[in-house]
Amino acid sequence: DINADKRLDAAELQSFSKESFALPNFFASDLPSFGLRAGVEVLPNGSLSIEEVLRAKPMEYFPELLRKEPHRKERFSQQVWVDHAKSPVVETLLRRTGKVMNLPEEVIKRAEPLQVVRYPKLGHYSCHHDSSPDKIEAQQIRFATMGVLLNDVALGGETAFPAA
Repeated sequence: DINADKRLDAAELQSFSKESFALPNFFASDLPSFGLRAGVEVLPNGSLSIEEVLRAKPMEYFPELLRKEPHRKERFSQQVWVDHAKSPVVETLLRRTGKVMNLPEEVIKRAEPLQVVRYPKLGHYSCHHDSSPDKIEAQQIRFATMGVLLNDVALGGETAFPAA
């Protein structure tokens, strides 16, 4: 209850769902269906009392929502990590990347494994940082990201670096 009014609106429920379930995509338009679980009719711009929220059983609702609509997750993709020391193809790719980016060979040799990601329809990765404070303390900083797209799409497919 961010504003201490003993009621939760869609923004407050979104904050809860993001922190508790890694579900940042709870919208005002979801509020009516969530309210119905508590037997309450609520408009998208409305709110629910704390008691009504508890009656709606959020600890069941949000995991169920993620199972039914996995594209609402913070990240909706499949990925695998490939160790460059075990793959001549990846080793060659990293060496060429180092040349293009004018990086010393020592930096390339210390690169983390290559992350290969596949995004299905509605796939995405919400805005995030590639290096977290614990990784920085361990001197594991990803200071560059290279993206190689293996297909093109008629609509969507954007990549943005808002803090760059």
